[in-house]
Amino acid sequence: MEVLRKYNVQKTIYFPLIETGGEDYTGAAVHVAGDSQRSFDGAAPNNSTNAFAHVANGIYSLALTAAEHQAEIIVITIIDQTGPKVWQDQTIIVQTYGNPAASFAFDLDTATVVASSVAAGGITAASFAAGAIDAAAIATDAIDADAIAANAIGAAEIATDAIDADAIAANAIGTSEIADNAIIAAKIAANAIGASELATDAIGADQIAANAIGASELATDAIGAAQIAANAIGAAEIANGAIDAATFAAG
Repeated sequence: MEVLRKYNVQKTIYFPLIETGGEDYTGAAVHVAGDSQRSFDGAAPNNSTNAFAHVANGIYSLALTAAEHQAEIIVITIIDQTGPKVWQDQTIIVQTYGNPAASFAFDLDTATVVASSVAAGGITAASFAAGAIDAAAIATDAIDADAIAANAIGAAEIATDAIDADAIAANAIGTSEIADNAIIAAKIAANAIGASELATDAIGADQIAANAIGASELATDAIGAAQIAANAIGAAEIANGAIDAATFAAG
């Protein structure tokens, strides 16, 4: 027979003994030294600390000490050492739980908490010790693309202004964070950046560094007749007095 018992906790086990040469339980078994032995995790057997005793109707009890529960598997044999034998040999296998060194580390004495029995707000930040959930507590690649459902993170999941300048560390997005050719024409949809995407005065004199756009920044023939719309530069585009004698070099 096989039973479960908590690691390092005194407990009594119960078992039947059958008469020798028969099939009925016997209440005639009397313990003598060596009749009950135990082996820890396959080691050589030794006599049990306590003797077994008859309870009733051929059922016996044997109290095992806490120390006798300090193993993954305890094998107990109940063998009549005298002759003629009064009972058939009996074996009880004890598996332990509730300790890392036990057969089962989890504690069967702790009730399982059903999710529906946890009140709303029952588990909050205050329920966790500081640093209980950090990078070291999360397995490598535990959270990756495969672990996140399609469209799990969309506009509806991000609060208004959740991602703004204050939420991004200085220099968090720099050259080293952007792969070569990560942002090229092929990655930008047609008309993705147009007048409607730019705030009023988003690109003005204050946003352009001195000499940011000069001859070296412009490709040869970058600005030619083909790049200037018909009537793009007319009287309305030239301020009064913008072109006068002082504008032209002497001679």
